[in-house]
Amino acid sequence: MAMGTNILVTTEDDATPFVLMVAALLRRAADARGWAKTVAGLEGVYSYRSPNNNGAATIRFAKGQVRVERGVSRDTETVVINDLNRILDPNTRKPQVKGSRRLSVTAGKVLESAADTWQEGAELFWPAMFADPDVPRPVLVTATDTQESDSFGPNEPAVLELRGPSYRLAALFTGLTWLGAELRQGDIGVIGSATAVAALSHRSLAWTLGEQA
Repeated sequence: MAMGTNILVTTEDDATPFVLMVAALLRRAADARGWAKTVAGLEGVYSYRSPNNNGAATIRFAKGQVRVERGVSRDTETVVINDLNRILDPNTRKPQVKGSRRLSVTAGKVLESAADTWQEGAELFWPAMFADPDVPRPVLVTATDTQESDSFGPNEPAVLELRGPSYRLAALFTGLTWLGAELRQGDIGVIGSATAVAALSHRSLAWTLGEQA
């Protein structure tokens, strides 16, 4: 159950990583992002599929109870095809929608309710990272497109620095992606030791999948 709400989000016991990510996004939306009332009022079956077939999930909304399952169910009312990982990118394509546009618009807003800024996303992300004692601190974060920087952790010289566009930092901090993927794609760069990067990357993946420290 999302903390501080009456929204219950469940998954299959053998859920895929994409299903776990979607469930985690829904829990955070209902909890920290203030969408609990909207989620509680939703009814219907909604599917979200990546355009490159890297993942698909069906979400069953039943007025406060949400079930996330793998794949696109035969009884789905709405199918949205979009790259969830890239929804914050400035040049991302508009999603393809098949079925009920009303459910698509409302459910889509909830699922895609990422932080307005990377700084806002960081308010949730870094406490979750630092709950793991192996994650290095403090960390300096710099948005290369806006030249904004902020430090997270104790008031000491940074042991690690993350650098990247503000929209990729926001995607990382809200759980739309994880650090390992961003490093592999070259969207975010890191300055620091391999041990420090590995620890943060591991914890970032757990955050994306909704695991608790």
